[in-house]
Amino acid sequence: MINFFLNCYYTVILAWAFHFIFSSFTSQLPWTRCDQSWNTPACRVFTNQPINSSIIENTTHISNISLITVDATTEYWEYRVLSISDGIHNIGTVKWDLALCLLFTWIIIYLCIWNGIKTSAKIMYVTALLPYGFMFILLIRTALLDGASNGLIHYLKPDWSKLTDMTVSGNKECSFFIRFISKL
Repeated sequence: MINFFLNCYYTVILAWAFHFIFSSFTSQLPWTRCDQSWNTPACRVFTNQPINSSIIENTTHISNISLITVDATTEYWEYRVLSISDGIHNIGTVKWDLALCLLFTWIIIYLCIWNGIKTSAKIMYVTALLPYGFMFILLIRTALLDGASNGLIHYLKPDWSKLTDMTVSGNKECSFFIRFISKL
């Protein structure tokens, strides 16, 4: 019974992934702008531009001000994809784009298991080998970028002090329990 609910859970996540894939086939990604219908006045597009320190030095002390900004990606996820309502009393309506993505996901799952293990074995060859091809392409691409040697040294030289960090240990234990429970 647990596996059934976990399969449903991961199918919904896969449907969200298909939604993002289908949404990315536009000339400009919808989660990179703040002029959409679902955006709030607190929406900001964050860029990596340097701050002019002379502006900061010339400001007066401002107290009792609330400056809350939300990035466009978060607003796209919360207000466009999920359509989060203001409370449990307002459940909203069916999101037909997500429902179609969920149907598409279940159809793909059905087609994968339709003819039994022989079809699944053929699909397995593609799904098992294709990521290695993509990783090899990404490896070649990143090896040709500026500063690739610094990143490679950072990757291959471990930081042993992180082993004593409780956050890393907690994440490791949480991952272990999730894997352990899914095997039951």
